[in-house]
Amino acid sequence: MPAENTHTPTPNPITLSLDSLTRAVGSSLRWQILAALSQGEALMVSELSDALGPSMSSISKQLTILREAGAIEQVRGRMYGIPAHFRVSPGVIDFGYGPFRMNPSAK
Repeated sequence: MPAENTHTPTPNPITLSLDSLTRAVGSSLRWQILAALSQGEALMVSELSDALGPSMSSISKQLTILREAGAIEQVRGRMYGIPAHFRVSPGVIDFGYGPFRMNPSAK
C-alpha cells in the first residue's frame, strides 16, 4: 500500500511592487489602518471604524485598496490583518523595501 502524501504545498509568497505599495500607503486613513493592524491583532471593519472614526463603508473601501496591493490580508471571515511574513514585531511592518515603524499616537 503506497504511503499517504502528507506534504503540504507552500503557498506562493505575495509579490509587492513598490508602485502599488506607495499608492496603498499614500492616504492618511490607510496609514492609520496599517498602524492599527500593525499591533498584530486581526480586526473587523467595525472595530477599525470605531477606533479610527470614519464609516464602515469608508474603512471597507480603504481595506480593499490595501488588500489588492498585498499590504493586508483577509483572515477569519471579515477580519483583516497584516500577513505574518510582513510583521516583524508589534508596530513594525517590513514589506521588503525597509521597515515601516508605526506610531499610532502620532497624528
